[in-house]
Amino acid sequence: GLQNSIDGRIGLSYQGKSYRPEDALALAGKSKLFVMLGFNDLAVYGIDGTMERWVIFIDRILEKNPDMEIYIQSCTPVHKSSEYNRLNNDIIDEYNVQLAQYCRENGYHFVNIAPYFKDFHNSLVGEYCSDARMHITYDGALVWEYALKAYGEEQLRNMEGENQ
Repeated sequence: GLQNSIDGRIGLSYQGKSYRPEDALALAGKSKLFVMLGFNDLAVYGIDGTMERWVIFIDRILEKNPDMEIYIQSCTPVHKSSEYNRLNNDIIDEYNVQLAQYCRENGYHFVNIAPYFKDFHNSLVGEYCSDARMHITYDGALVWEYALKAYGEEQLRNMEGENQ
């Protein structure tokens, strides 16, 4: 989660050692970051608190990686049997709207993968759910891969259109 990353409780591994995300990315020397975080934060801190944590998280990344291109992925829905008052699909939908707005306002890319995971009840498709909560199966991982490829193809089409 965002808070765990901010606090240093969860790091990224680089060459066998664990680092804070901003440090691992600086060592790796990459120019693009695809990230999906916020589920755990959303359940604890709500939408506003989670958005505040995004600002801290991204500011730290960009402080050490000023040319990093940021791609933030939406949260997927949860399984209908695991919805509760602090984390349900209506809250996740609103969070994704605010996350997209945050990306637009700050020049980050918003990658909306959530629709690929929704059933007709606006919940996580059962076949993509490994625990009747939010964790995905192998088939769900394939859907995630497909969603990212579809996003990449859309970006290429947009670039080609601009160059014509």
